[in-house]
Amino acid sequence: MEWRRRFLVLLCLLSATSSSVEKRDSNSIYGQQHLRLTNNPMEFGWNQKDNRKPAFKNCLGYAPVVKEEQDKGTFVIQVEADDPDEGNNITYDLITSASERAKFEVNSKTGQIYTNHIFDRDEPSLEKSVYVTVKATDDGVPPLDDVCTFKVTIEDINDNPPYFIKAKYDERMAEDTK
Repeated sequence: MEWRRRFLVLLCLLSATSSSVEKRDSNSIYGQQHLRLTNNPMEFGWNQKDNRKPAFKNCLGYAPVVKEEQDKGTFVIQVEADDPDEGNNITYDLITSASERAKFEVNSKTGQIYTNHIFDRDEPSLEKSVYVTVKATDDGVPPLDDVCTFKVTIEDINDNPPYFIKAKYDERMAEDTK
């Protein structure tokens, strides 16, 4: 029985160079068996077109801005990747450091990214920008992925009143100054 499996595999491998022909073996002790030779790998579930990785559509163009002091859950951006394979099922995930991951969350199906943190551009945190890395993974076997890193700018909302550094300023001016 083992030699027959090896023979079948050998015939399948050779079939890539053979034309579509159907062979019949009527002398089998196990009943009638059919061996079909083909040069179409899709008949065996091997589709060379189904092993391409997804790609982000506009990674270099992502430049979201989030105002400081916004509530958690504020929409930041929706990233999008295309998968040229059949099915086009992509899952999104953040692959940033643990501290950065705590600042954002991503909807794994839609690619929508939301804040999970209230940002503050002022002292002590000085959060002026944050880099986010998103991974898009397809559902192929093996799964393939693409990565996109972009900067999220934290916009100042001028939430602090102006103040003078010194309590009193003494300046002199000439009388004829215009």
